[in-house]
Amino acid sequence: MEVKNRDDFYISGDGQAAMSISCCPQVPKAPIFTAGSKWGAYAGIKWSPHPECLPIRVGIDDPRYGGFMDCQEYARTAPSPASPRCALGPRQQANQATSFLDGSVIYGSTLQRQKLLRTFQNGL
Repeated sequence: MEVKNRDDFYISGDGQAAMSISCCPQVPKAPIFTAGSKWGAYAGIKWSPHPECLPIRVGIDDPRYGGFMDCQEYARTAPSPASPRCALGPRQQANQATSFLDGSVIYGSTLQRQKLLRTFQNGL
């Protein structure tokens, strides 16, 4: 179960919270520029990023990403209590993926995902 509140934090059923911020505009690739338009102004759509966003802009002449992407998502990690007294400390990197080789890529991290990964033939 996921609950979304007004601050763009997702709280899952197990009590884990993760910030979900979109740092790049979700608009068509081809902007319509008029006199005085700036990055983020697409066909009259005004877009201003979340204050925690530090999007990485990709130029159209970029050899790797220029043909299909003009922005890479990048947001700071949400602040969290760093001590038993719940005092805020420096932000720490939050990873959704485990650092342990737990086999979730092979076996799936949920029963539903496991069923999608398996063929159910010859023990696979």
